[in-house]
Amino acid sequence: MLNAIIRFSLHYRMLILVISVATLLYGSYLATTLPIDVFPDLDRPRVIILTECPGLATEEVETLVTQPIEIALLGANGVQAVRSQSTAGLNVIYVEFDWDTEIRYARQTVQERLATLDNVLPEGIVPQMTPPASIMGQIVVAGIYRQEGPNGGELYPVDKSDWLVEVIPPADNEGDFEQSKFLVWQPIDRHHVETW
Repeated sequence: MLNAIIRFSLHYRMLILVISVATLLYGSYLATTLPIDVFPDLDRPRVIILTECPGLATEEVETLVTQPIEIALLGANGVQAVRSQSTAGLNVIYVEFDWDTEIRYARQTVQERLATLDNVLPEGIVPQMTPPASIMGQIVVAGIYRQEGPNGGELYPVDKSDWLVEVIPPADNEGDFEQSKFLVWQPIDRHHVETW
């Protein structure tokens, strides 16, 4: 098979050369017209629905809330996938649309479908759409910040224990770690440091 391709390429050199140049020119044109974004959208348009179900067990949330919402959304125009998570008292549904679907249109479609569920869902349970967010919104969930110790020094964890050491730099020589003063190790909760 490979020998046949090589023979064909050598026999029709000019045709292969023309196809290669045409592909190069077309690729160059596409590269110049691509939209450039600092954080490109790497995920399909997605609408997230949260439903609080106070007092309902996981199975009740699944049968009384999740399934009716999923059934209503599956027939919507442009929907590619519907995924859900049901826990005791809470339901989260992810509705993914086609790549070319505008997010406003997707949200409007979901809102129209949710409006048809007024008489189907248990009384007092109202599904809510979360605000539109990109994939970069997930980065904000975790943040790292430095918290000063009680004496103004930096706190450093000691191995995997729940002890901290506070390093206070000398007043005359900022930044020289060798001449820093170490305070006694103390448990984290004595410093009132937030841990999660």
